[in-house]
Amino acid sequence: MWNDTFMDLNMRLDDTLMDLNMMLDDTLMDSNTMLDDTFMDLNMMLDDTFMDSNIMLDNTFMYSNMMIDATCVGSDTMWDIFMDSNTMWDDTFIDSNTMLNDTFHGFKYDAG
Repeated sequence: MWNDTFMDLNMRLDDTLMDLNMMLDDTLMDSNTMLDDTFMDLNMMLDDTFMDSNIMLDNTFMYSNMMIDATCVGSDTMWDIFMDSNTMWDDTFIDSNTMLNDTFHGFKYDAG
C-alpha cells in the first residue's frame, strides 16, 4: 500500500515537473521570439535613423557646396563687372585727358 502511494506520488510529481518544464520551454521560446522581434524592430529603426541622417547630411553638404559654387561664380562675375568698369573709367580718363591736352594745346597755339 505504501509502495503504491509513493509510486503514485512519484508519477504525479513527474507529470507536474514535466508540465512545468513544458510551460517554461514555451515561455522561454515566446520570450526569445519577442526579444528577436524587438531587436529586429530596433535594428530597423536604427537603420532608418542612420539612413535619414545620412540623407540629411548629404543634402546639407550638397546645398553648402552649391552655395559655395554660386558664391564663387558670383565673385567671378562681380570681378568681371569691376574689370569692365575699370576699363570704362580708363577709357573715359584717357578720352578726357586727350581732350584736355588737345584743348590746352589749342590754347597754346591760339595764344601764341
